Amino acid sequence: NSLIDELNRAQVASIIIVVNDGSLPKCDEIFDKASRQDNVVVLKHEINQGKGRALKTAMAYCKDHPDYELFVTVDSDGQHQSSDIQNVLISASKNPEVLVLGTRSFDESQVPLKSKLGNKITRQITSYLIGQKITDTQTGLRAFSRQTLLKFLDVPGERYEYEMNMLLYCGRLSIPIHEVSI
Repeated sequence: NSLIDELNRAQVASIIIVVNDGSLPKCDEIFDKASRQDNVVVLKHEINQGKGRALKTAMAYCKDHPDYELFVTVDSDGQHQSSDIQNVLISASKNPEVLVLGTRSFDESQVPLKSKLGNKITRQITSYLIGQKITDTQTGLRAFSRQTLLKFLDVPGERYEYEMNMLLYCGRLSIPIHEVSI
């Protein structure tokens, strides 16, 4: 709920969609509180179906609302600041044909060596496969337009692989990728 409160204070989003992906009953209070806010829609999976399915559930909901034109995916663990979310949305609004990634720097000294190496290998392979340079393949902060959302609904994947598949399918679907440093 603190992320929702921060997004509302910053007036970043007109509608916030939260997916309860089969969370334990002890989390019900969090989702109930969120659903009582005017601009929050809570969608629920009875059992955990994975991050990819949760993203697709939210996107399918958005597809059914033609007045929704711009979308951002945000991990709910609090790692993304509202200013970063706003920056990727601004970039997506200026470039509706692209997927905008909020990319983190992996050259910072506080990043563990294992994470640096893993990201470096993943981004080199992914960049090669899609023919575009990617700095951060694992970011959950992504923004895109309705035309891109409709294409992403058909990308395979139900769990964490879905976000990687989104990147891999950008090449097949002729979706350029733009990065914004966060």
